[in-house]
Amino acid sequence: MLNPPVIPERMSSLLPEARRIKLRENRQRHASYASAASTTISEFLEEKILSCELDMEYLKSYKGGLQQANPTDAISKEDIDEEVGKILNRFEPLYEEVKILKRQRKYIIEDLEVDMSDLKKQKQDKDVDVALLERAYTNTIVPRVMAASGKQRKGSFKQSNFRKAVLNFYNAADNDSAYCHLTGWWQSKDVRAAHLVPKSLTSEEVSYLFGGLEAVEYMPQNTPRKSPKRRIGRSPSLRATLREQLKGVQFLKPSYADTTKVNIAGMLRNGNGFEVLRVQPIRRILEGCDRKSRS
Repeated sequence: MLNPPVIPERMSSLLPEARRIKLRENRQRHASYASAASTTISEFLEEKILSCELDMEYLKSYKGGLQQANPTDAISKEDIDEEVGKILNRFEPLYEEVKILKRQRKYIIEDLEVDMSDLKKQKQDKDVDVALLERAYTNTIVPRVMAASGKQRKGSFKQSNFRKAVLNFYNAADNDSAYCHLTGWWQSKDVRAAHLVPKSLTSEEVSYLFGGLEAVEYMPQNTPRKSPKRRIGRSPSLRATLREQLKGVQFLKPSYADTTKVNIAGMLRNGNGFEVLRVQPIRRILEGCDRKSRS
């Protein structure tokens, strides 16, 4: 899991010096725990619990400082309230992670042991591979936290509003055409926006679970190519289109964390075809597109 976000300088300036010192001390303790090398899966999980609890303490202290702060000409009460809301959204998955680690410890240990057993046999090494353990942990804990967070809130979800927000965010609409990040420009009515995480998760929770937030907007693969004037048509099969566009491209199998984070990087070249990795939504999306093209 990721560390709490760096406090923006403009918000930090509102906090009393004593509060800033307390936050710095928290980060120092967090760093000392992070530098400790775990030798067993059980120790690794204990360190995860301690790390999450320190992060929760950090966020609570930051929130308390903001709630006591006075608005200024540059930072309004609305700005402060918005930042407090982000803190609360970031706090919830941490709370769920600690609760899951304590209540499901036995099952999590079993899952991690299964994920790591193959590599241990290959390496003939009895020591815990920390890098593999981190990836296996992410693969194990993320679905649990997502499920727990998704059960907390039930709100209305409007697909049309979500699609419009996605197109606006990536500047991916032009007159009657829209940009698909897999296959390029198409008639707007033929482009769908797929929601690949529980709809109840906030942007801060998604950022915590998968990493990244503002950065993804500026990644080259998320930027529509400039020419919507090229031929716009309809592909008979999304899977066939992907095969054609990715022909000859070699893919490295991503880590569990990367697979979960990127979602559409779940296509792995396998001989003349493709194997869909662990991200199940991709399999359902592709199968759904194929069924639609045959009907």
